[in-house]
Amino acid sequence: MRRILSVLAAPAVLVLLAGCGLTGGGGDPTAAPSPSPTDSASPTTSSSPSPSASPTESESASTSSTAPSPSSAEATSVSPSASAETPSPSASPTPAPTTQAAPAPTAIEHIWVDDSWTVEHLDDDPCASGMASMSPYSDRGEFFLCGPTAANLEACTFTDEQTAEVLCITNAVDRRAVSFSSPTVYSEGVTDQDVAGGVFPLYVTLADGATCAPISHDHDRHWNDKFSWYRCDDGSELLTDEDMQGTFATGDTWTVQRSVDMGEPVETPVKSAVFAGR
Repeated sequence: MRRILSVLAAPAVLVLLAGCGLTGGGGDPTAAPSPSPTDSASPTTSSSPSPSASPTESESASTSSTAPSPSSAEATSVSPSASAETPSPSASPTPAPTTQAAPAPTAIEHIWVDDSWTVEHLDDDPCASGMASMSPYSDRGEFFLCGPTAANLEACTFTDEQTAEVLCITNAVDRRAVSFSSPTVYSEGVTDQDVAGGVFPLYVTLADGATCAPISHDHDRHWNDKFSWYRCDDGSELLTDEDMQGTFATGDTWTVQRSVDMGEPVETPVKSAVFAGR
């Protein structure tokens, strides 16, 4: 029985040895044994990185050399607001200051009665009392006035010396006149050749088109107790401190102190001033 077991055990040992030889790197007995799993995972082997090149530092270095930092990315990227250049308020053009044009010089004009006027013939002589004087409404010294203030004879002249026919403007704005015979004035002549208070226009036209003509009496109250001898067709009035001659500030461009509804006067340029003249 033992012999049988010994005979059977011998081949089994040979088979076991042959298997060990195969697993031990059979073929080349001089070949270096392959590293064990423990050796390949050892941190001290040459395949593991050195402490100076730790994974954290190397990854940081790699990251910093290849990927832009957030600040650089923001600096290089063009935002929509940056691409659309919006001018700052200070960069907007400054409008040129507006300058008000100087008023045009006042036009000095002359009128006299023609066929377009309405002429009324008077039977009586409003100048029978005499005392004719030079008309203040003419700047040429060729017209006279006479009669009571109520007659409103502003500028008169003789049209026929044989009949002593006189023609007078009574309302220049409305183009109205009167005619009559005045032997008294014809015989006496114009006694007063001097226009002491100066000359005044029959009417003026202001820059806005309003027409202002003289009145014979001033019984109204005005701003700051001033006076007015010229009324305008829009209801405004031209003020003066007292006398009629203070109504106009003359020069290249005449101006007046114009008051509306008894309000404070405003300096207003005169577009034209019209005198009696042929």
